[in-house]
Amino acid sequence: DDHVILKLQAAVDSATSMLSGIDDALAVLAKQQAEAERQLAEKRESANRVKAAGEIAAMAATIERRVEPLLSELRGMAAELAATDHLAFEAGQLGQFLSGAAGEAELALAFVLPMFRDLATGVKDGHVPIPRRPQAAEPAVIERPASEPHRAVHSATRPPHVEPVMISDPVVASANFTVIDRSREARKIAIEGARL
Repeated sequence: DDHVILKLQAAVDSATSMLSGIDDALAVLAKQQAEAERQLAEKRESANRVKAAGEIAAMAATIERRVEPLLSELRGMAAELAATDHLAFEAGQLGQFLSGAAGEAELALAFVLPMFRDLATGVKDGHVPIPRRPQAAEPAVIERPASEPHRAVHSATRPPHVEPVMISDPVVASANFTVIDRSREARKIAIEGARL
């Protein structure tokens, strides 16, 4: 019996050792899998960064290509309008306004374009997060419950030129605003009185 017990004990020890070896191998594989997933995530992030940086740089280049012809055209129109100020004061004023707008746009673009280039570099290098466009909220149509007839806005009582109110903010949508007809027809007031 002792010989059988020793033989069985040896088999159990061997199986335990084998299970321990399998556990160690699984732990090594889990570490390798985690490392591979981390590297894959880094590569995806890097690819996303390169793509986003390329889009930002391309946008900046497109704007830069369009700036000079646009400013030149705007200044030409401003000069033509300013030359007609002896015909109409407003035309001269519009010319001065366009000239000032061209100067302000040129000045602003002198700051914006390098900012876009720096943003593209920062995104590519990982110093700046990838800019994300905000998701557009779905507009909500405000509908009044039938239990509030004095507040309800029905198509029968609404003038044909007033559209249903569209509000994208759920807090504002739940505020029970009433549509006010601000059309020209609604603002006509008849006043009776003696004419002189």
